[in-house]
Amino acid sequence: MRFIKSSSSSSSTSSTTANKDRCYPNMGVLFLTWILVSLAYMANAYAMTDPNRLIIQLNAGANIKNAIKEFDAGARRLGLDFKLKYEFSTLFTGFSIYTETPYDEDMIESLDAIEGVVKVHKVMIYTTTNNDRSSFMRRSQLQPNFEQMVVQKRAPGGGDGEDSNKKGKGHNNDGSDSSSGGGVRQINGHRFDSKEYSKFNKTISPVNGATTTDMYSMTGVDKLHKLGYYGEGIRIGIIDSGVDYTHPELGGCYKTAGCPIQFGRNFIRSDEDPSSNNDENDPYDNCSGHGTAVAGIVAGQGPNVRGIAPKATYGIYKIATCNQNSFGTTVTVLQAMEQAYKDKMDIVNFSLGRNEWPELPVSVAATNLTKKGVIVVSAAGNSGIAGLFTASSPAIGDGVISVGSVNPNTITSNRLDVMMGPNSNRSIPYMAASNFIPFTSKKPVPLVLVTDPDGTNYGCRPYTAAAGGVGFKGKVALALRGGCSLDQMANNAQDAGASALLIAFNDTTLASAGLRSRIRIPILTLVKADGEKLIKDAKTLKNITVSADGGYVTEPVQGGGKMSSFSSWGPTPELNIGLAVSAPGGYLFTTYPVGLGAFITQSGTSLSAPYVAGVAALILQSSKRIKRDPELIRDIIIQHTKLVKPSSAGNANNHQYMAVGADSALRQGNGLIDVVSASKATIVSQTSSITLNYTTNYYSPIVKTIKLQNLDQAKGNILYFNHIPAQSYSQYDPTTGRFSLNPVTDTQSASMVGLPPPQYIQFGKTIEVAVSILPPLGLSPNGHWFYSGYIQVRSLSGETLNIPYMGYKGDFKRLPFLTSDPAFEPKLVYTTDDGKVIKSIGGGNETEEPYVIDKGHRIGFDFTGNRPARIVRIQLLQQQQQQQQQSISSNNSTTTGQSGREKYKVLGYLTYGYQEFNPILAQQYQAPYNPYFKDVVYSDTNEQKPVKIKSGGEERRKFKVRLSALKIFGNPRNPQDYE
Repeated sequence: MRFIKSSSSSSSTSSTTANKDRCYPNMGVLFLTWILVSLAYMANAYAMTDPNRLIIQLNAGANIKNAIKEFDAGARRLGLDFKLKYEFSTLFTGFSIYTETPYDEDMIESLDAIEGVVKVHKVMIYTTTNNDRSSFMRRSQLQPNFEQMVVQKRAPGGGDGEDSNKKGKGHNNDGSDSSSGGGVRQINGHRFDSKEYSKFNKTISPVNGATTTDMYSMTGVDKLHKLGYYGEGIRIGIIDSGVDYTHPELGGCYKTAGCPIQFGRNFIRSDEDPSSNNDENDPYDNCSGHGTAVAGIVAGQGPNVRGIAPKATYGIYKIATCNQNSFGTTVTVLQAMEQAYKDKMDIVNFSLGRNEWPELPVSVAATNLTKKGVIVVSAAGNSGIAGLFTASSPAIGDGVISVGSVNPNTITSNRLDVMMGPNSNRSIPYMAASNFIPFTSKKPVPLVLVTDPDGTNYGCRPYTAAAGGVGFKGKVALALRGGCSLDQMANNAQDAGASALLIAFNDTTLASAGLRSRIRIPILTLVKADGEKLIKDAKTLKNITVSADGGYVTEPVQGGGKMSSFSSWGPTPELNIGLAVSAPGGYLFTTYPVGLGAFITQSGTSLSAPYVAGVAALILQSSKRIKRDPELIRDIIIQHTKLVKPSSAGNANNHQYMAVGADSALRQGNGLIDVVSASKATIVSQTSSITLNYTTNYYSPIVKTIKLQNLDQAKGNILYFNHIPAQSYSQYDPTTGRFSLNPVTDTQSASMVGLPPPQYIQFGKTIEVAVSILPPLGLSPNGHWFYSGYIQVRSLSGETLNIPYMGYKGDFKRLPFLTSDPAFEPKLVYTTDDGKVIKSIGGGNETEEPYVIDKGHRIGFDFTGNRPARIVRIQLLQQQQQQQQQSISSNNSTTTGQSGREKYKVLGYLTYGYQEFNPILAQQYQAPYNPYFKDVVYSDTNEQKPVKIKSGGEERRKFKVRLSALKIFGNPRNPQDYE
């Protein structure tokens, strides 16, 4: 391609990142010729790092003061000005800095070379794990626009720990200081205290045999509660967005005598978010609500929300700002972890994460926390709908209990009362849409079925008397999901004067309707069965009315007891299983800030993680013979499980589907926790899982050793061994070889598993047994299959342990970056700034057709990646003039073109041209991250230093876009490790 001067002059371009998305003046006319593509990828992590903050990692035990002096001297030699921000020495050795000039990869590489520096890390921005795939219900008319919600309150003062009532002031449930009056909390001017809670403390009405105790009974928590175990004497730290400690069902207090919350810190500073509460002693949840929901699962005091460990002592560590795009950074998470350790927490819960590598600071610190005797529990993530490689950090850290989500057998949600005449009334659950406007009307409101001109009930046409035969003003409209967007359905109902729109979804479980328009009426969703029945009734019956008094209803859930679709999968980038255990996390009823409705029904591994944290507290309290060894407790919890069976055949190959006994270990880890079995554990394996890595010798069994320990100091036992096959999964289409968001399943497990004969194990002793595993012979090595299964150990006394194995059939290092399918080859794409494609060209085709790059147009690069890559480089190269041509340099600044006659110089990176890449997130959120360029590229990797693309003269200038990606297990500093 070549540039030709336009008749309009170009204006200068600002050097700030913010300007790269602005409209540029007329740049000129672009001629596309051809592309050179090396194997590479698009990225997913742009805008997930702080461009001015870095963390400098040192060797463990290093003298930080001396190291800072050496670093300062080295940085000055490089001409870098920085400010020292925070030091870390307990769980992670190093310090954080702020650079006046945004860093780039060259700067990081130079800082890496300073004496004493182990690694320079970017400061990552974390998100709550239920941001991705959560469905939730809010009960609030107080604050529909929760993103702007700010709580104003008096600073609490107060000390730490049990002596807080002596050292300083705690808080009562009305928000006032326990030692003096005052302290009123406000949300956008709305005053509330404990009396506000009474508005939402409604009756829960079980129907069809459902009970609100299901989330406890499916794991056996209820049985330990009956024995009097509630976590008393155990300390649990929650690192999250803080907690609304004024909530009566969370104690209604903070650091007062007898209060469940005795520790807390706020790590948000005013320079990071002025809108947040910045009192360092006050972890009040003033805008997110996430931490309050997490706390309810483990610490709920009842009567509506009863936690797993309500009598434990809690430490609340706030790391989240009121910025909806941020949920803490590497720095605030590290600070919170170190404080939790100083406060002597026995268990620490993380319901946050991001897709990253296990050797990064937060994962390293989490692993070190376990080595110091703390049980660390972390949510695996909610990107499961995208399939493999979605487990997040710090869950993938060594020793951390990473938790997936299982759907409960019941769901508690808002109650809609349907009246169809005498003796024919019923209550059904509904969920409010993303505009968070609930439907509340004690007086019955007429229900009217929408009928479009074509006879359908989608509500995709404007409502008229001619179309529906009735008027909708002051009535609730009923429509079937499909035919058009949710926004179109909602706007039609709103324009017709409807009081609310009730939508019958196609889902078997409740989901919230995501809206983009400003909708001012309640939009309610129903599950498929309830919705279809109501539509059927509306077609045959007259005078149906609905009402809602703000109460709740509990109903059975289809798919209960199976893995939640949103729950993230392994493996990790280093081919470990990634998931340790699973727990209830779908559609749980929990606490929420009082000013936002007091209660919420929410889904996510953010909730299954505190569930396991609570279970760990019960095990610590109940197992007197087990010392507080976090590794031992971890092994007991994750090995004493019930295996979760596959939910459906999905996109299965032609094999007997139910021949397998369990879902993949990549989905459920060791299985669904069995609390009763874990509390009585006498046998434990020092081998919690078996990783087989990748297999190139398909006909030789892989032999692994399992170490088993008898915890009983008085009795021996006999152990029996069994093999439970599990599903195999591939993320690649078997026909095209292309990466797919929908994993392909196969019931073939290991072709042969050699098990030991029954073994006698003496009391207090450890034995070793060998198992041999032959990869599935029926799975093609070109299909990129992950296979798994379980070695089940049963004792004569009735105890059962599940130990998963997982392997990859094929040479993982040779996994292709790009598909060979011509339909998905890379292309240059001429688009408008809003993404509308005008024309694309690729595959070696050339054109002399002009394309104008102005304020409304740009050139994008469209491609499909096949697997994760730690580094992706997407660069624009320009053909050199004959007198400028030179040999290829070692830093790849020049390269030889076709047949070696043409040489090209690297001009710079495209926008989004240097990033990590995750194919799952790339396909889910492709539009914001597609590399593109207008009239500039960037010489630095952080897109702070623009390079103007020259377009002058009549000479023909050719350009190429080069993509390169770091190989699997490659060294980023070795040019040979890029493809």
